[in-house]
Amino acid sequence: MSFARLGRVTGALTLAALTAGVAAGCGSKSSNTLTVGDIVPLTGDLAPFGPPGEKAARLAVEQANAALKQDGIKLTVKLDNADEQTNSAASVSAARKLISDGASCIAGAWASSDTIPVSQSVTSREHVPQISPASTAATISTLKTGYIFRTSPSDNLQGKLLAEYVSESIPRPSSSTSRRRTPRLARRCCARGSSTPRNCSSQTASPCPTSPPAV
Repeated sequence: MSFARLGRVTGALTLAALTAGVAAGCGSKSSNTLTVGDIVPLTGDLAPFGPPGEKAARLAVEQANAALKQDGIKLTVKLDNADEQTNSAASVSAARKLISDGASCIAGAWASSDTIPVSQSVTSREHVPQISPASTAATISTLKTGYIFRTSPSDNLQGKLLAEYVSESIPRPSSSTSRRRTPRLARRCCARGSSTPRNCSSQTASPCPTSPPAV
């Protein structure tokens, strides 16, 4: 799955989760409207993921409103977007503005280095639920505020699974393969000017020739 598609999927899941959270205490400053503040990286290092994430959020809101109408629930979901700029200070400012403008839930930020300050400085203090669609830092799991959530798994889980996958998928070289590679590695080390191949490989200790051998 491409990162762009992943951004669209996680963005939609986040908004769906926030919409479902209305009945679970997400709340609304208007009895008939739930305003979701969507913090997306439209500029900065994560800018390539911002527009797809923004589109995913709008799609989720459209589907939520259609479902609410079909079920006869008198509630409208509204979406307000703000650019986090892939910057912690800008993310905090964006969250404050969205909440000030009426948002009762926050979707974002994307980078963990932006999500954590938003939680610590804004959403937890304002008692506003926050769900990040992309932040994976293990530190987020230690924020026991009751208001910070995410849809992406922690780096601790991803790192373990990646290590297991590499261990199971990539065959280890045999001892004979290693012996065949050693002379070639030694020649490369000598070509780079090392005094002995030992500088590049602990498996060889023969000195490098000081001049090319006679032909």
